[in-house]
Parts: sequence; C-alpha cells; structure tokens
Amino acid sequence: MKSESRKRPRLARERRSAPRMTTELVPGAVAMLKEPPAIGIIERFGYSNAAGGWLFCGSAPRPIAIEETSSLEALIRFEQSRCQGAATLAFYEREDSVAEDIGVMAFISGSSRAAGSLEHLALYFGEKTYQMQSGLRSQRLAEHDLLMQVRAILVKDAYVNAGRDSLMGIISRPAYTGLDTLTHLSEAILLEVDEAFLCPPSDVLLKGWVLAAPGSIRSIRVRSGPLVGALVLADSIRVSRGDVITAYGEQTGFSDPLCGFVARVPSAASKGDVSYLEVELESGEIGFKPLRLSRQSGLAAMKQIMEAIDLRYDELDHAFDRILGPALSLLNAGRPRDHAPAHRIQFGTPPPTPEVSLIIPLFGRIDFLEYQIALFSRHRAAGRHEIIYVLDDPPRRRDLEALAHSVFERFGIPFTLLILPQNLGFASACNAGLRAARGDFIAFVNSDIFPITDNWLELLVERLKHDPGIGVIGPRLLFEDGTVQHEGCCYRRIKELGNWFFIDHVNKGRIPEDPRGMRVCDAITGACMVMRRSLAVEVGGFNEDYIIGDFEDSDLCLKLRERGLTCVVTDECQLYHLERKSQAPPSQGWRRNITLYNAWVHQRRWVDTLNRVAGSGGADAR
Repeated sequence: MKSESRKRPRLARERRSAPRMTTELVPGAVAMLKEPPAIGIIERFGYSNAAGGWLFCGSAPRPIAIEETSSLEALIRFEQSRCQGAATLAFYEREDSVAEDIGVMAFISGSSRAAGSLEHLALYFGEKTYQMQSGLRSQRLAEHDLLMQVRAILVKDAYVNAGRDSLMGIISRPAYTGLDTLTHLSEAILLEVDEAFLCPPSDVLLKGWVLAAPGSIRSIRVRSGPLVGALVLADSIRVSRGDVITAYGEQTGFSDPLCGFVARVPSAASKGDVSYLEVELESGEIGFKPLRLSRQSGLAAMKQIMEAIDLRYDELDHAFDRILGPALSLLNAGRPRDHAPAHRIQFGTPPPTPEVSLIIPLFGRIDFLEYQIALFSRHRAAGRHEIIYVLDDPPRRRDLEALAHSVFERFGIPFTLLILPQNLGFASACNAGLRAARGDFIAFVNSDIFPITDNWLELLVERLKHDPGIGVIGPRLLFEDGTVQHEGCCYRRIKELGNWFFIDHVNKGRIPEDPRGMRVCDAITGACMVMRRSLAVEVGGFNEDYIIGDFEDSDLCLKLRERGLTCVVTDECQLYHLERKSQAPPSQGWRRNITLYNAWVHQRRWVDTLNRVAGSGGADAR
C-alpha cells in the first residue's frame, strides 16, 4: 500500500503538469470545443505490421460511458507527420492510477511511416477531446513485446465488451512473413494472380484463377500497409480458364473452366508498402500469398487488362459499372496530361494571319502526311491556311522529320510539326494542336482524309460564317470505292451490347445521291469537322476521358447541343476517308474492349440526352 500511494500522486502530477497543446480536429469532430482537452499519458506504443496500425497503452481521464466509446475518431501526432482514422479502444482498471483515471488501449489503422518523435494521441468523444501525451516514461516497443503486453492486459484486466473483443481480434492476426502459406492450410486452395495492376491512388485490379471446394473460403483480402480490401469472387468477372482445368482438373476434381476472375479491390494498395493476399477459411485459418503489382501503367496497363476478356451483352453493365469502368477511369486519369508546349518544328514560313488552322494527329501511318500534302498542293489557297501535324507516336519522330523535309522540298506548302513527348491519345493530340492554333476557324482532320473537292475547306467555313447557329460542320466522306462513309451520325441502342447507345453513320456503304446541300445531324465524325476556334476553346476541345479514339467526337457534338448549336453535314464537298487505317486491327481483343469502355463512359455521361435525341427522330434535312 505504501508503494502504491507513492505511484498514484506521481501519475496525477505528471498528468496535470503536461503541456497543453493545440487540438487538431479530424473529420467527424466538432468545429469548436466547449472545454480544453483532458490530458492523459502514453506509456507504451508501437507499430504492428500484422495488424497494419499503431497500438497505444496508457491512461486517460475516465470517459462518461465506456460501453459507448469502443470506436471513435483519433489523431496520432508526430513531430513532422500525423496519422488519422478510426480508433478501436479497450479499457481496463489500473491499480496504480488515481480514481478519475482509467487504463486505455487503442489501435489506429495507418501507415508505419512516421516523421519525428511521437507527441500525442488525440481521441474525440463527441465534443470532448482526450489527449494522451508522450513523455519521458513513454516507451516504443518492438511488435512482439508490445503485442504480448497488450494481450496480457486484454485477457486479465480489460472490460469485456465489443471494444475488447475487436482489439483482441486485431492483435491476434498472424503476421505476414513474405511467404506463400496457402499450402499449409487444412483445405486445398489453389489460387494464382497472373496480373495485378495498381489503379492510382490505391485501387487494385487482379486477373487470376482459384480452385477451392465450395464453402471452404470465408474471405479473400488484399492487404498493403494500413489498407485492406475484400476480393469478392461473386462480384468479379468470371473468365473461362481451360488451361487451368487441363493442368489441375484431374488432380483436384474440378471441371468447370469458369475458375478465372477479373476483380477490382478498392482502397487496398498503400504506396511504398508490401502488398499480399490473405485467405481466410471458414474454419478461421489464415494463409498468405505474395502479391506483386505490375510496373505497367497508363495505356500499357489498360491494354493488358482488357486483353482476353470476352463479355456477353448481359454482363456489360456489371462488368463496367463495378470493375472495369472504375479501374480504367483511374488509370486513364493517371496518364500524362502534359499541357506544356510540344516540341515545334516549322517547315516554311507560316501565314501571318491564317483564317483556318488544320489540326491533323499522326499515329502509326506517318506516310499519310506525304499523300495529304500532295493533294492539298493542288489547291492554291492551301498556303493561306495553317497546317499543324501533331505526332502522337514519339518513336516515329526521326522518320517523320526526314519525310517532312522531303515533302516540303517537293511541294513547298508551309506546315508545322508538333512532337508530343509521349503517346497521349487522339483527344490530347487534337487539344495540343488547338492550343497551338492561330486561325479564326479550326479544322480537325484525320491523317487518312484526302480531298476530292479542292475548295472544301473554304466552302465549310463560308457556311459557318453565314449561320451562327451551326456549332460544327463536316463534309460528305467517301470510301475509296466511292460509296458513302459518312453523311452524319445518329444514335441507336444495340441490344447485344448492353442495350447501350452507339453511333450509326447515315447512309454508310450506299452509293451517294446527288448533292442536296446541308443536313442537320445528331452528331458528325471527328475525322473531319470544322468549327470556330473560340467555340472549340470554350468547350475545352475533345474530352480526354476517352481512351485512344472513340466517342470523343460525339461527346463534343453533345456539348454543342447543350449550347443550342447544331451539327451539320454538307454534301456540296466530298473527301475520301480510309477509315481506321492507322488503328489496331479488330482482331486485337483489347481494342474492342477499349471501345466498350468508351461507350460506357459516353453512355453514363449522356444517357438522358441520348434518350431525348434518339426519340426526336434523328437527322433531318435543312
């Protein structure tokens, strides 16, 4: 008793004399505190890699209702960093504390990276704040020693309630050692992740397969530092893996090839922390499997993800709403959006005040530049326009520069090359040209467009000048055999593709009729569209949320429609269009699936407008 009486006053004096610090509120805390924070003491603390968070043990002034405060908002403050999140609490009676004090154990999920010494742990009980301060008596313990001490207190002294049970479960988790331990489980679990992609900042997309007896697996989790996310096989895209059944079916007794999966796990990857799978059986056993995230990012990762996925029409909504759409949106948002000036190479003297700027992205078929300039040269007015080629294929730079020098020497028409630092996609390439353009009017033109009518550009501009209600205008486009490729677009639902709206080209493949003038359309193709530069800048050019080159033109036309402007095609001028000659062949599965992703983005963004447009009867004569 004598020794206890000496301990209690010392703790009480240490609590009262601790410096009062400015309280930092976290989400969920009140904006103004009615009273200063109560001060407690941190005695032991440390980081648990197995649990993925920080553990604290100490004392604090007694809360009003222990049973109602097992989980609440918390903030860990270090000298140069902080960690905030939900705290799991357990309380216990301390033999060496004053009557108003109570023992506190707290777990806060978070990263192990901390800058500087620990200052305090703040716990927010509604309008009341408790700060457990770090002091001379505070010890940072190794994980094993800390877990042993906390476990002993929980078993022997802690109040039996939900907080105590939760904290016991947290500290009882087995530690991941970097080894694959699935083979040590009592149930046979065959699980492989062929590819794992980080979708910044923290989502993970997994492609793999699993063979396990029905009902044997309770859960599969992806863990990385403080983050954990559930891999729900029932919510994944199931993939036929006949190769897996061929290799393992006979020895395991499984014959269903739909053992493959593509799954998205939100908020499961912490930058700089090791990632791994945690498989929990219904029996409670836990096994681990290392998870190596791919180094691929951006378009390369998207191509890899979309390869070997064959979706049926009734699977599209779920596949894109829940898995592929969110994952690719994050990857696409993380792609470079370098709006710094591209490297510019000028051939000849550009016109001082061009009326029109032609913006022509180049990818793959750089030889089209030669054919286009040759055909442009037949028209005397071509030298008065600004011609801007945007190379979106940097590895072809040397070849393009050599070709461009030769073309200028032969045809003498001034033009500009803009060299992008990396492949950014159709929309970004066009927008780079738009930022460099000086003309009053913009002509977005594909590299596989070749004029038939020499004064096609002047005619389109003249129509824009005389009708301010036109937002964008395009010509009739023909295939090389003389049949119609484009005379405007309309929208229609395709049942076998999720019943989503897709773009249909009016009169495509038909023999062209005699010219009738202008026609108002639902939309026109981005292969050749002319508009006022001021309007193109106002609407932000092409939307860069689409990948590679699908639906950007429709998106632009729908934005113009929102402003009360029309989309028009005139058959008074004609050009050839060698459709999609520079893109990947249809046999590449990833390309089809990227088109489906773009259709999903388009559908989700414009579905209400598309329903109105499709219900209004489509294109009409003007």
